[in-house]
Amino acid sequence: RIVGAPHRAVLHITAHGIYESFLNGARVGDLELTPGFTAYRSHLHVHTFDVTDLVRAGDNAIGAVLSDGWWRGRSGIVRRPDSYGTTTALLAELHITGADGTTRVIGTGDNWRSTPSHILGADLMAGEVHDLRALVQGWAEPGTDRSGWSPVRVADHGFSTLTAPVGPATRRIRELAATSIVELAPRRHVVDFGQNSNGWIRLTDRGPAGTELTITYGELLDTDGDVTQSTLAKSPLEGPTGAGLPFQTDRVVSAGDDSVFEPRHSTKGFRYVRIEGHPGPLAKEAITSVVVHSDLDRIGSFRCSDNRINALQGIAEWSFLTNACEIPTDCPTRERAGWVGDWQLYV
Repeated sequence: RIVGAPHRAVLHITAHGIYESFLNGARVGDLELTPGFTAYRSHLHVHTFDVTDLVRAGDNAIGAVLSDGWWRGRSGIVRRPDSYGTTTALLAELHITGADGTTRVIGTGDNWRSTPSHILGADLMAGEVHDLRALVQGWAEPGTDRSGWSPVRVADHGFSTLTAPVGPATRRIRELAATSIVELAPRRHVVDFGQNSNGWIRLTDRGPAGTELTITYGELLDTDGDVTQSTLAKSPLEGPTGAGLPFQTDRVVSAGDDSVFEPRHSTKGFRYVRIEGHPGPLAKEAITSVVVHSDLDRIGSFRCSDNRINALQGIAEWSFLTNACEIPTDCPTRERAGWVGDWQLYV
């Protein structure tokens, strides 16, 4: 509870895993995949947000959604889980400065509480599982009953590895509209966005309550016009830990309301998506490709009189941006690792 309007409020936050922070029901900032790709054993990035406009006099509520990310999710050529640990964690401090210059600090501790969310699973490579029927409206707002939530367990990981981010932040950069939607069979639609990119989809039409959708992402179509992952799904070094697990596939159960499905805790490399389970019709306006990559400053451009060369330039640029997600990656699909030798292909 805050007495009087704050003069300034700043949130410092990081996690073992991927976090999205919320203050009084509003999402804090516009960064994605925070705290990003980080070498947890040596450094952990801490982001700082000015949240003065979100803090108000009276009761306030702060919270976060936390998922596996690079900390304990599958990543790299072997797609090994639990590379750094088996338990996710959140570290945050909210500094509130009053009009009189005094500062109050509210931090994570044993008085925080947690509960499973409507996101039942989230893995950077496998994809996500959402049950929108379990979405608790207003969970990060004052006055919400959280008495049934569980106390958190405080862990001591120390603070010696905490550091400021060193690279450009990852954001939702642009959106691509669907160029076509083909119904291959009843309740089986294939959507073409006309461009390979890195990111996820946003879906506003999920069908009636209880409708279960399976969304498969791919870069190519097979001879039947269906999405194929034949060139993507198998890692050459993947062991038995990855056998039978999904790859670039989301599942969502509709609540039959106006809630939106946007899986922001995993990325996919794709041009096409297959949506199974939707009764149809599925309008182009109901689905959008959200392009996600590091927010780079453009310092130059190229164009000439030969459109073939311009097209080649465009291919190189899209390849570059699709592989600029936190670190220079080899591809946005199979490995997503820092094999910068692959960059020679388009550099």
